[in-house]
Amino acid sequence: MKGTSGADILKGTSKGDAIYGYEGDDKLYGFDGSDSIYGFSGNDSIWGGKSWDMLYGLSGNDKIYGEDGSDSIDGGEGNDYLDGGNDDDNIFGWNGNDTLIGGNGNDNLYGEGGNDILIGGTGNDTLTGGTGKDTLTGGNGADKFVFKSLSEGIDTITDFKYQEGDKIEISKVGFGATSTSEFSYNNSNGALSFKGKVFAYLQSGLGIGFIPSSDINLFDETLAV
Repeated sequence: MKGTSGADILKGTSKGDAIYGYEGDDKLYGFDGSDSIYGFSGNDSIWGGKSWDMLYGLSGNDKIYGEDGSDSIDGGEGNDYLDGGNDDDNIFGWNGNDTLIGGNGNDNLYGEGGNDILIGGTGNDTLTGGTGKDTLTGGNGADKFVFKSLSEGIDTITDFKYQEGDKIEISKVGFGATSTSEFSYNNSNGALSFKGKVFAYLQSGLGIGFIPSSDINLFDETLAV
């Protein structure tokens, strides 16, 4: 199913459809079935519908809604708004200042480039801001906030809750870290530092609610996507 150079409205069927918006500000609906939907150029709006879908904004400032099913959502270029909806989704912002919302389910959110806003929602989510100054909100559930490199940018974590099982995940290779004792938390301003260099801000005043030796995990891999 293919669009034109104008602003198209394309609607899928109950089967698994391939929908291509091409140029223009398109509205693309997957409905039932496991669909593959591509916005291409223009500021597109995409709805996945039921079942698991693969949704690609490509260029432009797109709005993509996974709705039901475990979807893969890729914003591409531009400042995108990406909402996974229900079930366990994988959401990638890529370039631009994007907003990623996991919704319900155990979601994986990757901001990649730009100053992004990542909101996990309900479920045990994994949030990776990438480069830029990102704002990370896990929501309800045992969430993981992943940092792959000390040089990616200073992120803000708005709702770290050890009571829910939240953890900070740090790449040993990306940071050159060997022990959680190399990390410190400033209770006055919420700064989280590695060997004195700030790489994130949590809520201030957490006190015993954030202890680096308990709340930080070091991993060996780079967790490349």
